[in-house]
Amino acid sequence: MNLFVAELWRCWSRRATKIVLILGFLLITGVMVWLTLRPQFETKSTPQFSSCEFNPEGEPKDVCVIEGGEPVRVDQRIDLVDDLSDAMAGTGTALAVIGVLLGSTLLGAEFGAASLSTQLAYEPRRTRVWVTKAAAVAVASAAVCAGLLVILAGEMAAVAAARGITDGVDGGWLADRALELGRLAAAGALGALFGFGITGIARRTVAAIVAFLVMLAIVEPLLVNTFGWAEQRMPIMALTLFAFDPFVRDDGGGDFTSLAQTATVASVWIAAIVLIAGVIFRRSELR
Repeated sequence: MNLFVAELWRCWSRRATKIVLILGFLLITGVMVWLTLRPQFETKSTPQFSSCEFNPEGEPKDVCVIEGGEPVRVDQRIDLVDDLSDAMAGTGTALAVIGVLLGSTLLGAEFGAASLSTQLAYEPRRTRVWVTKAAAVAVASAAVCAGLLVILAGEMAAVAAARGITDGVDGGWLADRALELGRLAAAGALGALFGFGITGIARRTVAAIVAFLVMLAIVEPLLVNTFGWAEQRMPIMALTLFAFDPFVRDDGGGDFTSLAQTATVASVWIAAIVLIAGVIFRRSELR
């Protein structure tokens, strides 16, 4: 436990952790200031299509001309009940990426500073060190993600109370948001463990970031297009779907059928990566 507390303190003391929190706070605050200052209502003209002429094949003969319809008053105020859930879901993938950045940076800094060899002089049991570091990185990253979500919820609630709508906030809604916060914090922790494991294998911070982006944008889509059955086995797809949770909004999750399935696939892959990195850490020479 003393080693775990020391590792948590080490994670918090890293510059990357503080930078993520500060930048996240500034970004959220900037968006909320803009939402507060914009007009509460805006008058827009609804477009209406003119009648179109069709050729014998049923295709439009000419491009239909859009005519301005009746002006409509659009309510742009924040509705806390609806908008907070959407805002939290929209940050899901970003929080997973933040987790990858934190997990890779927190371990990569130790490889770069050669501090691991000094630590192992006092705590030679490498398995214990590795497991404790992984747990501390996961907890610290989850805490950072949860902190950013609390900032988001607090500032959005303040804006809604001042110039928005807060009707419908009750105990059930608060419980749902708490569960959502826990899921997103867990997504951040899984992302951190992915970054931690890849960095442990490659001993380079940038390797985890590149691996995440390449797998998300190139490798996994290529495998899915080549082998249809592969989609349910892709770790980054599973992680991003777990963070976004499209199932509750009926947005579709590809071949994945439930949130639990995405969590299971992502967790199994990431646990395997951390395990492989731990074996390498235990057997390799550190300088």
